[in-house]
Amino acid sequence: MDGAETKTTRNAVHVVAQAARTLHLALLDGARSRYELEHGPIEGPTALLQLLMGSPEFEWLRELSKVMADVDELLELTDLDDDDAAAVRAELDALLGPGSEHTPFGERYREALQADTDVVIAHGRLRNVLGALPIPSDAARAGSSERRRGWATRRAERRRT
Repeated sequence: MDGAETKTTRNAVHVVAQAARTLHLALLDGARSRYELEHGPIEGPTALLQLLMGSPEFEWLRELSKVMADVDELLELTDLDDDDAAAVRAELDALLGPGSEHTPFGERYREALQADTDVVIAHGRLRNVLGALPIPSDAARAGSSERRRGWATRRAERRRT
């Protein structure tokens, strides 16, 4: 793969990561509003972060948080390739796409899509920019989680050398 292809692939993954962050923020804002209606105001960003990381009311959102963290790991690698980009697409498709509504994340995500126009807009943007990533083959789709786990390992190996 030549440098231009690598730069194009990296840029496409970066744009997807930004769109995922926007979606995550819209979902977090909605979850925060629902939480505050029931429990009262959340006192600042530290309290919100603690809730996001430990509260059962926010547990469903951690799936997207984990994917985003892993994509950030990938973007720190120098050898990001089309297979990595296809794995990003496969992981986000699995989380956000058809069939995911039977998971804790998917169920709450579908509710948010029905209730919040900011989530709908962010979802549409993310789905649109995902189209710039390579379509994973069935085999690549099946192995995307394994490839995703390898990003942190590859990054750690790069730091040691």
